[in-house]
Amino acid sequence: MQELVDRLATQLQRSITVTDPELRMRAISSHYSDEDQARIRAILARAAVPEVYRYMHSFGLRGWTAPGRIPAEPSLGFKERLIIPVRRGSNLLALLMIIDESGEGLADDHMHSTLETARSLASVLDPGRHDDQERRASRAALLVDLLSDDENVRLAAVATAPQVMNGPIPGVLVMTMLIDSEDASTDDVASTIDAGLATAESRIGMGLLHSYDGRAATVALISEPSITDTQVSSMGRTVLGSVAALLGPDASCVLGLPADSAPPAEMARRRHQSSLAARAAWLLPRFPPVTAFADLGAFAALLQIPFERLHDLVPTGLHRLVDHDTHGILIPTLACYLSKAGSIPETANQMSLHRTSLYYRLNQIEDKLEMKLRDGEARQRIHLGLQTMELVDAYRTRGSAPTAS
Repeated sequence: MQELVDRLATQLQRSITVTDPELRMRAISSHYSDEDQARIRAILARAAVPEVYRYMHSFGLRGWTAPGRIPAEPSLGFKERLIIPVRRGSNLLALLMIIDESGEGLADDHMHSTLETARSLASVLDPGRHDDQERRASRAALLVDLLSDDENVRLAAVATAPQVMNGPIPGVLVMTMLIDSEDASTDDVASTIDAGLATAESRIGMGLLHSYDGRAATVALISEPSITDTQVSSMGRTVLGSVAALLGPDASCVLGLPADSAPPAEMARRRHQSSLAARAAWLLPRFPPVTAFADLGAFAALLQIPFERLHDLVPTGLHRLVDHDTHGILIPTLACYLSKAGSIPETANQMSLHRTSLYYRLNQIEDKLEMKLRDGEARQRIHLGLQTMELVDAYRTRGSAPTAS
């Protein structure tokens, strides 16, 4: 493939790049004094930088069946390019890109040579595409089996996993990613996830397999069982950042992390944990885009309760307090007081209140609750009630979060 690209570049005296459909580098010619910053940055990264990736795919590259042009975009350091889709039947194998700074196109003989090169590239790439498809299919099937509800299926998958992944699997970090990209088709989102996760895999340096069902992606990262919480968080940020950068600012995506890395036989449980963490990050502003199951607190249980049952967890007095709190100061005071474990000094300091003012508010709160805040069990019920109300409001505002099937 490299020989074909070099020969064509020499004939045309232009810089040429061959990428896969997701703009990952497959072959690169020498520069011919026409290179731009987009090309240089892509060579260094071995893939198109996110803003260039989004710009090029905004022209519908995945559906091109004939040569076309992508205009220059100076803000991206991107010169005009002639793009020749390399296809075998209906399958897009690669994109052959020629920088065309003048916009004058190619002479007839040069265009003929370019199309001949594209046909030759298809012959070279097609067998590799078949192998890659088989590898992806076997990995996707393995992930489904490892997460199966059938114990026998899971055990069989655990036994075959080292062969499919070409090595031992000491531990697996199972993440759940929730994505909302309304303007993109499911196939385009799936392709973008593939590209982003390939970037993440190369950055982290560990094997990765994933599945996407149109609502949520399950991402399994092969790891050591002893990785630290800091390493887990770092890996999660890399995975989410790599995908989010390609999806662009109009898409919403969050990532949930399990309690820890686990052996393959325990992946289903860890996926459940990461799914709960992802739902929390999706629904509740208090949680960051990358949220760990260990940080959910009571929400780990609340998120598993059907919406219609949540109301049973809110004390009647708490509803009275909400109705009475027309100035919006009593509920925040109560929440702060409970988060400080009933400490008057810490609550007063946090809210910048004189203690006399704080005591006055707490007396008002107790009157409406008809409960004593010095009672530890009462505080626990009220705290859980406040968190339940927060979750109910989130469901009403954002709707139910997508879940991995």
